[in-house]
Amino acid sequence: MQTMTACADLATLSKDKTWQLHSQFRQTFNLVSSEQRQLLLVAPNSLSLMPGGLFLPEKDFIQLHSLSKQITATTLANQVLVIETAQQSFMIQVTAGPSTKLEPLLQTSAQKELTCKSTYQSVLDSLASLPQRTGFDIGLSEFTSQDAQELFQAQTDKSVKTDKSLEQLADWVKFLLGRGRGLTPSGDDFLMGWLLINQMNQADQLTEIVKERLADPVQQTTDVSQHYLSLACAGYYGRDQLALAEILQGNTSLENQPNVLKNIINHGQTSGSDFLAGVAWGIRQLLKKKNQSGETKKLG
Repeated sequence: MQTMTACADLATLSKDKTWQLHSQFRQTFNLVSSEQRQLLLVAPNSLSLMPGGLFLPEKDFIQLHSLSKQITATTLANQVLVIETAQQSFMIQVTAGPSTKLEPLLQTSAQKELTCKSTYQSVLDSLASLPQRTGFDIGLSEFTSQDAQELFQAQTDKSVKTDKSLEQLADWVKFLLGRGRGLTPSGDDFLMGWLLINQMNQADQLTEIVKERLADPVQQTTDVSQHYLSLACAGYYGRDQLALAEILQGNTSLENQPNVLKNIINHGQTSGSDFLAGVAWGIRQLLKKKNQSGETKKLG
């Protein structure tokens, strides 16, 4: 049996014990648990920007990937993953990797509030200048200045209310979940960007509604997308998304913003742009709420 080491955010590592091959791609493969149908991404260290994965040195991963279609049995226990193939067995010791947990904004001082409002507007202005199109066939920049409901209604006859009551948030989630093509449909990527902004500001309603939809026995989206949405609902995101959150919270310099946005845009064909469209929509809703709150205080 060949031994290897891998790293993972241990907080995202499932406690399910038996696994099998779910899907294989050019640079990664996914295992699926027999108990709860959860996914485990297996990838090289170069892709450790993704949440909820197991990451190995490049050389070890290439060897494992070449035999992944021959996997006959897989078990995970006590941070040891044993993979058996028709040709060879592997014992992988899983060590602690970087945290992929989003830290919500806890400081609510007037100065911190002002800083965040400024960084939100700066990111929104930067998104407004980007030429990329989303998977909805709508320009990313359009989400920074126009109502998302109107943009989507140009694409479909279905209407989505924009008022933020619980029932109407549920309408949004129903509309977006699973909408689009690919492993992670555009609507799901949009939801993840929106979730990030809401969770940063401890607004939990959207998260709870997405959780309820994901728990529906009738699956609403792809296995892979459901996996990443479930992680997002628990507050786990990729490295680039977390870097954007750090900028928005005023914890890192705005000088990092161009590189961070570029890295996110490079995710998939349109996944990064779809995620940023959700970020733009979330920021616009948040700034609108803050402005309305400020006006109310002045009147009071």
